[in-house]
Amino acid sequence: MSLITIIGRGHGGTRAISHTLIASNVFMGEPLNRSGDLLPPQPMYEACRVLARYVEWKGGLEWDFSALHTMPIPEEFTALIHQYLQKVLSAKEEHKGWKIPETTLVFPWIVRMFPEIKYIYWVRNPRDNILARHLTDNLADFGVPQPDAEQLLRERYPNLLARAETPEQKEELVWRMRRALSMALDRDGLIEAFGQAARRAKEAGFDGVLIHGAHGYLVNLFISPFTNRRADEWGGDSSRRFRFLQEVYRAIRKAVGNTYPVAIKLGLKDDVEDGLSLEEGVEAACRLAKLGMDAIEVSGGLPTKTAGASRSNIQSRDREAYFLPYAKALRPKVGPLPLSLVGGLRSPDLMEEIIGQGWVDFVSLARPFICEPDLVTRIRAGRREPLSCLRCDRCRTGFAREGLRCRREEPPSGES
Repeated sequence: MSLITIIGRGHGGTRAISHTLIASNVFMGEPLNRSGDLLPPQPMYEACRVLARYVEWKGGLEWDFSALHTMPIPEEFTALIHQYLQKVLSAKEEHKGWKIPETTLVFPWIVRMFPEIKYIYWVRNPRDNILARHLTDNLADFGVPQPDAEQLLRERYPNLLARAETPEQKEELVWRMRRALSMALDRDGLIEAFGQAARRAKEAGFDGVLIHGAHGYLVNLFISPFTNRRADEWGGDSSRRFRFLQEVYRAIRKAVGNTYPVAIKLGLKDDVEDGLSLEEGVEAACRLAKLGMDAIEVSGGLPTKTAGASRSNIQSRDREAYFLPYAKALRPKVGPLPLSLVGGLRSPDLMEEIIGQGWVDFVSLARPFICEPDLVTRIRAGRREPLSCLRCDRCRTGFAREGLRCRREEPPSGES
């Protein structure tokens, strides 16, 4: 009797390997889905949750998995794994195989339980394909993210039989638009691309999509008279400048259906000379409400060479909620449409006050979660003091080289 183990969560690779083994008369367990891929039973997912209890949060987006390599393996975990494995071993076929999902979570204990195990490894770089669902599944199911795939390879896979390679993703080029896009936007597939991106997000397990319509991104560039100088049906007055966003929304809605949440981060005012006025921004929001947009995140600001779209160093309450005046202008115009406020929010009391007064229905945060990933839990537990993040923006320094983390306490670049 032989037992072949496949580890990994890159669906394309593990499915291809499963197909190959099945074609070679290797029993891969039951049931199989329509693509012939093994559906691991519930005990495996329960085992993942057991292991996740012992992953230590180190602050920011850093997690310590090191204890998993030396601590005693809980009996609850081994019982669940054996429960899964026994279903495969009890099959009458001579050659058997099993697939271990959530590799980045359970493998440290699997390799200790079966030190002589031989396995085929597939861990997809999370950038390669959104359908791999590494981030959405691990965060939603277990509350911890996956560690870097190459780190796993170095530290946890000393007994490798084979590795299924995926091509490295090329660096994306940052291109600043210096000319008008093709006039045939619909024919060239640009609008349809938004719809397909939303479809992929839905299939990947995201609960909804958010169109970025602010801060100099493409949708914002069409709405703004500062950047949209076109003289065709896509530019000119506010109605024609809004057309691109209207068609993007329709393409997304067609791709994901009427019940899937679609929201937008909308810049209501550019804050540059000859840019989008607040009145025009509110008008655009009202049009979106009539189209069926599920929610609007109130934002603003058009990045220029001398200024960004947001503010830094939020160290006092009077500098918080700098887009609140926009929300106050919008609320009476859109009625019950859910609104969210973003922009320098740091005081829980202020957030509750703004929501309680009815200006918005919820608030949006980003950088604070880099500093305190368990922030929501702390606020629910009664935290009243301001959040630790000061919006110094140093978390963005070295992000491409060193990963995302809070650098507030680190010396500035170039200092020792």
